[in-house]
Amino acid sequence: MKKEAILREIYCSVFVPPAVLAELRHAGAPDAVRAWVSNLPDWVVNVTDFSLDTSLPTVLGQGEREAISLAMKLSATFVLLDDGAGRKAAKQRSLIPAGTLAILIQAGERGLLDLMSSVVELRKFGFRMSDELEKSVVRIAGDLT
Repeated sequence: MKKEAILREIYCSVFVPPAVLAELRHAGAPDAVRAWVSNLPDWVVNVTDFSLDTSLPTVLGQGEREAISLAMKLSATFVLLDDGAGRKAAKQRSLIPAGTLAILIQAGERGLLDLMSSVVELRKFGFRMSDELEKSVVRIAGDLT
């Protein structure tokens, strides 16, 4: 199973605002990400009809602001975010932020991937995490084996 298909397995559909698509298409994004976003599967929906929540902190990037605003419009339970300030803003709006590692852990628990090798692969793409968080993930991965 390709890793992006895990999102479909866990969430069925993913709704994406324009700023997030722009980030995924950016020249600085990994080639594999840019290739994937150039031909989105039908379970990824680009949504443009929503209003930006002007009460969101200006410290957030446009992608985080749009993702939170869209999640609120859709009355979603989860919003996919890794940014710490974005996660805090989402929680303040009663949304549950699900980051990359949380998604990988859920997928590992469901037997959809090997958690440790997936984290190693993620680090190759430049994903950063604290030493404490990495130790937690290693412990969880050990519990899954």
